[in-house]
Order: sequence, then structure tokens, then C-alpha cells
Amino acid sequence: MSPASLHYPHPTPPQPGVVVDLTPNVRWLRMPLPLALDHINLYLIRDKSHGDYGDYGDYGDYGRHGNGWLLVDTGIADERTRHLWTQLFAGPLAGCKLTGVLSTHHHFDHAGLAGWLVEQWRVPFYISLGEYYTLRDLAASTQQGNELPWAHRDYFHRAGMPENRLPAIHAMLCAAGQLLSPPPASFRRLRHGESLTLGEHVWQLHLGEGHVAEHMLLHCAKEGILIAGDQLLPRITSNVSVLPSEPEADLLAGWFDTLERLSQLPADTLILPAHDLPYHGLHQRVAQLQHHHERQFEALERLCTNQALTAYEAAHQLFHHRSLEAPMEEMMAMGEALAHLIWLTRRGRMQRQQDTNGQYRYRSLPA
Repeated sequence: MSPASLHYPHPTPPQPGVVVDLTPNVRWLRMPLPLALDHINLYLIRDKSHGDYGDYGDYGDYGRHGNGWLLVDTGIADERTRHLWTQLFAGPLAGCKLTGVLSTHHHFDHAGLAGWLVEQWRVPFYISLGEYYTLRDLAASTQQGNELPWAHRDYFHRAGMPENRLPAIHAMLCAAGQLLSPPPASFRRLRHGESLTLGEHVWQLHLGEGHVAEHMLLHCAKEGILIAGDQLLPRITSNVSVLPSEPEADLLAGWFDTLERLSQLPADTLILPAHDLPYHGLHQRVAQLQHHHERQFEALERLCTNQALTAYEAAHQLFHHRSLEAPMEEMMAMGEALAHLIWLTRRGRMQRQQDTNGQYRYRSLPA
């Protein structure tokens, strides 16, 4: 089963500075990214009010006074993206009012401009609790001049990364911090199982785990739409990486739980991902992602049958077809290999031992 089995009803994506109406209540635009993955999809949800935010506890009824839109995700904090936003509000979005900014999670492309947009429009910022504080920590920890914490150095050492790779990793993290504007000073908390009433429609909030701790997805049954962020990308698999901040996390357990929950949504739901094209085929895509990870488990078990590997060594063998020269690519590949190794170890399919250098090595156990 391949991504080709999915159906893409909107095959032509909007160019930067262009807005596409997917429905009368949902609009699609893109912002560029200076990465191999060169764009992020952003969405606007119709919301009739501007300035009346209802009751804090249930987010209230936004739909009474005027015309506005809630923005889902923001793009990165660079001059090009700020300029595009200025052009949009002077052009295709002239007369539109933002009633709020919502970030599905804390990553730079999803929340990088949240602080700037919230200040420009003086509107609430919506995000889950864990992602808000991770965003604030990220903004603080990636400032130029900060040292790599000892616990992070310990993580890289135990995973087997050579010491001489750490300066490049640290420089990359600090450089990435420049893509993040100062986070909003306050937020409205998004919780799994609760809902947002925007205009005439109710959007149910769904927790996504694995890619980050508390990713939020928005489902509108009446529209038949799921705004999925990075949780259900159509052609690539979201990175599920164990990172220095939580070095023993069993992230794939939460990832699989999320896939199972999302598979309960209607099969004909239109998925609006953060990257690539909107698509139909929710159940097919869930099955594809589950199958992908099982193949990764099997590949790692083969690699670790005759030799005990560190996560770093396993990553370079598992992803031998990819260039891992760039620090970001190497760190993500190692983190993803580690996530799979931890999952296998927790379920008795792999054994972890610490060698004389203090590095963790993984060996497959007989079935």
C-alpha cells in the first residue's frame, strides 16, 4: 500500500501570498521554509467575532459580533515570512480580522511567528499546556552563547554520537532558535476531548503523541475535515525522535495509540496536513504508517542480531540511503532510531547494555 492510493482533491497548492478556499469556512495558504521540506500549510477557520472570546473554561461561542478568522499555525520567524503576512493582509486577506492564533505544536514552522502575530493583532494564543512551555523553553535554550547542558551531552554520549559532532549540533540548535519570535506571554489551553466553537461549527480537539508530547488536531464533523498538523502527513512519515530533554521516552507507544484513536474517525474525512497536499484516505494512511514502523522494527532487529549497536551506529545503518552529514538530519535520524530501539527494548525484543565507554548498545533477543 503506497501514498499513491490516497486521493488528493486539491492537487495544485497555493503559491506564497495566495489563499485558496477549501470550503466557505476553511482557507488554505502556504509559507516557505528554508529546508528540504520547503513549505508549511497554514489554515484559516471562519470565526464570526473579533474581540469577544467567550468563556475561558469551554472557549465559549466565538460567533456573534463581526467577521474574523482563527489562524492555525504560523510559519517561521524570518523577514520573508513576515513580509508575506504583511502582503496577505494588504491583499487577499484585506478586511479580514484574526480572532486568535492556534499552534498545533511548538516546532518553529508551526509556532515560530506566534508571538509576532499575537502582538500584531492583540488576540489570544491557543496551544496545549505542554507545547506552550516547551515553546518557551526552546526560545530560552537556543539563545546564542548558551552552553549545551551536561544532561544533553550525556544523552548524545550514551547514544554513541562522537564528541566531535557536538559543536555542530549545538550551533545548529542555536541557529534554529533564530527562526522563533519571542513566544506569547499568555495562552489559552487546548485539551484533548474539549472543543472550540468557531462561527457556526464545532471543532473537536484530539491529542496527538509521538512527534511531540501534546500535538493538537482539530476535527469538524459537520465539515468532514481534520486539521492534522504533522500527525498524518500523506507521503512522508513524521519524525518520532527521542531527544535529550526526555532521553528514556517510549514515544512510539503514544504514536501508535494516537493512530488507533484517529482511525475511529470517518473514512471520508478530508485530512489537512501541515505539509504536502490535502487528501482523502485516513484509514489507508493509518495502516501505511503502522506498517512503516513495523518494517523499521524488523530492520533494526536484523541489524542488531550479530552485533550490539549504539543508536548512532544503528541510525547510520538504518538510514544508509540518506545523507546524514547535516547536523539536523543526523540528530533526527539518531533520535528516530533510538525511539524504535527503546520501543523494542520495552517489549522484550531487544536488550540494552552499557559498554565500558558508558554507551548504550542494543542487541536483538531471540523470538
